[in-house]
Amino acid sequence: MRTRFAEIPFHPLVFAAAYVVNSAVAAGIHPSAGGRALLVAVGGAATITIAMSLATRNRHVGAAIATSVLAAMVLAQAARIGFQVASRMAPWQSIIWLALIAATLFLCFRLVRRTIAGTSPRGLSRGLNVLSLILAGVVVSTAFLSSEAGPAISELVEGRSPARAGVVANPEASPDIIVVLLDGYPRADTLERIFDYDNTPFLDDLRDRGFFVADRARSNYTWTQLTLASMFHMRHLEDIPEYQAVASREVPERRGVREVLNTPPAIEHLSRLGYETYAVPPGIDWVTLRSVDHVMDSGTVSEFEYHLLRATGMDVVLSVLAPDFIGGQHRDRILTAFESIEAAAAGGPRPRFMFGHLLSPHMPAVFHRDGSFRRPSLSDNIFADLRLDTDIASDDWVAMYTDQLTYLNSRLLQMVDTVAAANPDAVIVLMSDHGSGVDWYWSTAAHSDERTATLFAARTPGESNVFQPDQTPVNLFPMLLNSYFASELPIHPDRVFLGSLDLVEITNPDDRAE
Repeated sequence: MRTRFAEIPFHPLVFAAAYVVNSAVAAGIHPSAGGRALLVAVGGAATITIAMSLATRNRHVGAAIATSVLAAMVLAQAARIGFQVASRMAPWQSIIWLALIAATLFLCFRLVRRTIAGTSPRGLSRGLNVLSLILAGVVVSTAFLSSEAGPAISELVEGRSPARAGVVANPEASPDIIVVLLDGYPRADTLERIFDYDNTPFLDDLRDRGFFVADRARSNYTWTQLTLASMFHMRHLEDIPEYQAVASREVPERRGVREVLNTPPAIEHLSRLGYETYAVPPGIDWVTLRSVDHVMDSGTVSEFEYHLLRATGMDVVLSVLAPDFIGGQHRDRILTAFESIEAAAAGGPRPRFMFGHLLSPHMPAVFHRDGSFRRPSLSDNIFADLRLDTDIASDDWVAMYTDQLTYLNSRLLQMVDTVAAANPDAVIVLMSDHGSGVDWYWSTAAHSDERTATLFAARTPGESNVFQPDQTPVNLFPMLLNSYFASELPIHPDRVFLGSLDLVEITNPDDRAE
């Protein structure tokens, strides 16, 4: 039995699978969002194993080389991050940090060398097979102990469970509703004050197309996941019992927030009104709305997959072999989102609700003003939302942001014209979840006006005075549904909060740090 166990050196595949599964658990993503990464990792490990086995004419040696390559990829990236951290430290701190990295790598090398010395290739396969299974067991047991495995299995078995559609009493009186969330789109006064950018022509173009523009619009929260949870639950987070388990750290934040977002009363209400529901995801799984009838994913590389590339150093390889790949994938996702919204807005036998979440003008900046491709720098996390989390100078950040926003504005007008021509009675809402992050940093009160002042514009055919000049996301659906369907949903105070888990209310969000 021991001989047969060593005959098939499967450890590279198990190590690769365990790494991806552990990363997915830590990221709190939906199980289906990690499937492609898992297949690619296992397939890549198998390819390296076969190639090295053919090159060495020994499957055990080939598998050992494959496992060594996988380990080296992870260790090299850890060292790379360590060097980046050290570069931002004081000189004496950098010396200590780099010495610790060097010592760790040296000890790992010595340990591996002593282990391999005097061990037969078959014996090495046996040992690595056992070690890989132990690691896989640790990953699975950790998932169960952290309460991640149970919900993940349930999500895989049950899949999406959108609310049952109701009977449409009067389809002609039920307009299609399109909500486009533009991640990180600042309000006009913020653009003028911080970006030296005049957004008046775009807003005037919207008004000419029948839009109401809320010139004092503001987000209730400073982070996407909180805005979405509150908006789709049509109440503040403190009034959502499921969110309290997240805030009290009883469940992991990312999984907890994802579960709160995907039990949305607003979608259930629309379904009872007979709406067929659609969502275009932003590529960030834990803020993806899945509890709809149709998720229109472009299939391009997701944020989770991008971070896996960074964690294994493959982003460096891609920057050499295919420098446009990562930025191009994100650009394609945004362009495809526009096309999906336009296609779904053509209408059907049932009224449609479409929620399109576009990760733009949020970084990365992948558009020049004319819409041509801008290649993002891969030296930092390209999805970084706050400038102070990067090495990008303020002027460069502002220039990239406004270039991208200029193209975004032109494409939004094109989308509005396309939708209105095909579906004149459609309700169209253009909004953002929060403002920008040039000077604002995390949960500080300073510059909070920059972070909370947002875009909000709405086209509501047949209804007037639906929204308010100081509109906030928490009241989007109550005001909309009350106007069109007399739903009598409660309207909540337009409160604004800092923080993520430990929320602090801002009593005067108009305060600005100049």
